Amino acid sequence: MEKKKLTGWLILLIIWIGIYPFIGWRGLMTAIENNYRPLMEDYPSLRLSLTVAELLMWASIAAWLYAAIVLYRREPGSLGRAKTALVLGVLPRIASGWSIPLLGGLPEAVSKIIIRRGLPGMLYALMFTGAWYLYLARSRKVKDLYGG
Repeated sequence: MEKKKLTGWLILLIIWIGIYPFIGWRGLMTAIENNYRPLMEDYPSLRLSLTVAELLMWASIAAWLYAAIVLYRREPGSLGRAKTALVLGVLPRIASGWSIPLLGGLPEAVSKIIIRRGLPGMLYALMFTGAWYLYLARSRKVKDLYGG
């Protein structure tokens, strides 16, 4: 049996969740090298918080890549797994942004700046995920494609 063709929006979603997590990871690695590495000597707990942030970012990457693979395969009944993976991908991504100010042992003023600078990215990730989740949940073409 031949699989039905992906719609343009699904192709865009698959490409985006395949690329977007790596952009966040690259940003985290750049911030570690440029901003946090010089502070690790003065704030020993910063190393742990950066490790936690990186592990959470990898968990987000894994979940979103899994969602992309499930969507690409177009197996009947797999839409629920794809939606779950999409949501589970955003949770560790947001948590990674909070791990540095909460676990880093940095001065309160610095932690507040980190949180303030990270909020737009966290809100973007939530809005992005919410919009795509609603698309997957409400689109008749998607339900027809995945047998939902």
